[in-house]
Amino acid sequence: MLTLRQNNIIYNKEDILVTKISRYFLIFLLAGTVNASDKIAITLDAALQMAKENNKNMLIVKQENEKAGAQVTEARSGALPQIFMNSTYDRNIMKPAFFLKFGDQIQKITIGTNNSIVNIISFSQPLWKGGKIGTALKIARAYENSSEYGVKKTWKNVRSDVKKTFYAILLAKEAKRIAEMSQKQAEAHSENVKKFFNQGMSSEFDLLRAKVNASNHKPVVIQANNNLELGYVSLKNLLGIDIDREIDIEGEFSYELIDETVMKENRKNAVKNRADFREMDYLSNMYKLNVKIEKANWLPDIYLTGGYQFQGASDDFNLGKENRSNGVAAGLRMEFPLFDGLKTYSRVQQAQSDYRKIEYQKSQLIDGIKMEIKKRKGRKGKEGGRGKGKEKRERRRGGEEEREGKRRKGREKEKKRGGKGKAAQVRHRPPSRAGLARPWRRPRNRSMDTRAGRRF
Repeated sequence: MLTLRQNNIIYNKEDILVTKISRYFLIFLLAGTVNASDKIAITLDAALQMAKENNKNMLIVKQENEKAGAQVTEARSGALPQIFMNSTYDRNIMKPAFFLKFGDQIQKITIGTNNSIVNIISFSQPLWKGGKIGTALKIARAYENSSEYGVKKTWKNVRSDVKKTFYAILLAKEAKRIAEMSQKQAEAHSENVKKFFNQGMSSEFDLLRAKVNASNHKPVVIQANNNLELGYVSLKNLLGIDIDREIDIEGEFSYELIDETVMKENRKNAVKNRADFREMDYLSNMYKLNVKIEKANWLPDIYLTGGYQFQGASDDFNLGKENRSNGVAAGLRMEFPLFDGLKTYSRVQQAQSDYRKIEYQKSQLIDGIKMEIKKRKGRKGKEGGRGKGKEKRERRRGGEEEREGKRRKGREKEKKRGGKGKAAQVRHRPPSRAGLARPWRRPRNRSMDTRAGRRF
């Protein structure tokens, strides 16, 4: 047993170790309990930052971007020399032999040694491959640029979804508060009606109606709670937070007014500034270059080759000068496809079809962006027209009020004069069509004016 003496007190090292482990285990449990019970308060800016770092879609496109960068390096390696080394060791368990005939006698001659070693270092440098290396490098860079705009496009979509969900939760919280307040008011009203009923001051029908009204508010509150919970779950999914983690949001509704000149400039450059259009543009260029690569397979490839070879053979691994040899070689190699069974032709046709397809998709995207711009303009003009119509109605209403005021003043003046004149005639005017219960029709008997209710 190991002991430790300090300040004239003897400690057991095993007890000290157990005490430390228990202390760390208790701290771990407390930390886990605090983390599990804490509720995270998230603002809009914090939510956007968390989504940028932890959102699953963002992580996927970031990995795609890293893959594109690695493909650029891979395409660049096609222009660099390729060096390989091969090593072979053979143990001849049974040595090969051949037979020679000398007259009437046949003699068996064994060849080889018990151990054989061969090391070969080969070298290959492409000199010309029909432009495939440079084109492949351009394709890799186009793919890298496309993936970068793919990251921007995904971030815009994620940012929009986070903002929509954040403000939807704010709205759901207000809807829940209003629903609970309405429920409390309905229950309080039901209790008051019940007291009136017990005192004989209210009917049973009023009591039943109040109870039904209070009961009708319960599903509304349940629905408001469900909408709020679903909003929190959607936000957690967007932010990459565990579904079981408690969160709360802090913020308020805000409106940012954008200057009209900025909006006009954005609409003017909407096509070329859209991340999805730039991504599609680089993809189109990539497929166009792919056609060039496939056509280059009809051209020959020329390589500079070289190699070094070491060979040794011995029965007891004693590789002296007489048991080993070295060799060095260099040369040119040309590969020319004479006939590949129409493989290259088919691949060229596929590449051209892919390029035409991406061009159609690009044109479709441009048309969709232009339609969105026209819809925005039309909606703005419609809103402007609504505003002008409202102004006209307000001016018309103001003119009618002014005329009515003048007529009222005229009637007051006539009353002061004794009720004679034009004001007296107004009393005997037939009612207008707006005041009748049904549209006025001309009477069959023209001697009777039904509007005034008197004969002529």
